[in-house]
Amino acid sequence: DIHPATKIGEKCFFDHGTGIVVGETAEVGSGTVIYHGVTLGAYNKPDETNTKIIAHRHPIVGHNCVIGTGAEILGHVKIGYHVRICPSAKLRGNDITVGNDVMVGNSAMIDGGSKNTIPLSIGNNVKIGSAAKIFAGNTIADNIKIGEGAVITANTGLIDRNIPAYSEVFLDKGTKEMKIVSLMEHDKEIGMVQKTIEAIKTAINIGNREHRY
Repeated sequence: DIHPATKIGEKCFFDHGTGIVVGETAEVGSGTVIYHGVTLGAYNKPDETNTKIIAHRHPIVGHNCVIGTGAEILGHVKIGYHVRICPSAKLRGNDITVGNDVMVGNSAMIDGGSKNTIPLSIGNNVKIGSAAKIFAGNTIADNIKIGEGAVITANTGLIDRNIPAYSEVFLDKGTKEMKIVSLMEHDKEIGMVQKTIEAIKTAINIGNREHRY
C-alpha cells in the first residue's frame, strides 16, 4: 500500500512487499531496502502551527538504509544515510532525527511522543541495543552505544556516555545530573523485599496457629 505521491529514490528494493505501507509525504532514499510488514506512516495529528511537520508528517528515510521486517516508523522522523532499523523496532513521534550509520536493534523503541514540542535527536554512528527504549527530550551524542534493554527516560537531556545493558537513565531532580541505575539491581532489591515480606507473613501465621493452641 504505497501512496502515489510518495517519493522513492533509485534502486530501492522492497523484499517480499506484502504488508508494506508508505504514506503520502514519505520519502525513501536511493538504494534503501525495505522488508515485508514495514510501515512508514503518520503519528497522531501534528501541531498545526508547525508547517514543516505538516508538510512532512510521514518519515523521510535517507540513502542506503535497511528497514527490517515489521518495523514501524511513524510521524515526522528524519533518518540519515546507512541506517539499519532491525525487525520489530518502533520509531514514532513528530520531531525525531536519526543521524548517519546508526543501528536500531530488534524491538527497540524510540518514542518522541504525540506532540512535537520536545525534539529527540540521535547522532551519527550510534548503536542502540535490542529492546532498548528512548523517550522524548533526549539528545544521543555521536558514537554512543545504548545497551540491550536500557531505558532512557524523557527529558534526561544530553546522553554523552555509553549506557550499559539493562539500566535506567534519568535526570536527578535534586542534583540536575544524569543518573544511571541498573535495572537488574532494582530487580534484586525488589526480590529481597518480597522475600522479607513472605518471611514476615510466615512468622505471623505460625504465631497465630500457636496462639490458637
